[in-house]
Amino acid sequence: MTVVTIFFMLLGNFAHSAVPLTIEADLVGENLDFMWRTGHFLTVSKKTSQSMKPLEDDKIHPVPADIDKWENIGKECSDTENYTFQLGEMNLQIRSKPILEKKIISIQVYYKDLLIAENTIPRMVSLCSFHVVQADQVIGPELIVTWKMSESINGVTIFRIPETIQR
Repeated sequence: MTVVTIFFMLLGNFAHSAVPLTIEADLVGENLDFMWRTGHFLTVSKKTSQSMKPLEDDKIHPVPADIDKWENIGKECSDTENYTFQLGEMNLQIRSKPILEKKIISIQVYYKDLLIAENTIPRMVSLCSFHVVQADQVIGPELIVTWKMSESINGVTIFRIPETIQR
């Protein structure tokens, strides 16, 4: 070991690099509902009664006839800052951290106290909810983060849970 390495070890400041949470979809609109069932995710506009399947394509779709069988997620907002979930045999925690004068929110995945993945919501928002679910046909779960910009403007950012964490 070099003198510099020993110096930083004594200080306790270890440099590390977290895996990025890849943004798979990021949608914002007026009075949106977010619907999920295993392997599928829909964004439904209350205004137009149309839907989008952002993890499948970029087209507008009619709302499915069986929409009442889907789970409405992010319907209610809470001051959520942490969310714990099980992935395989690991207990992981999602933490939110305000940055840039509390105007941008960093979403971080921790295993115990080790930061293992992170990214930011690419706009100024108030968080509503976290959900770790299988939202598409790709193997592995997604992290769905719902949020609000105002009383009527809300949105969702969907992150892919990195494959390296899933092992």
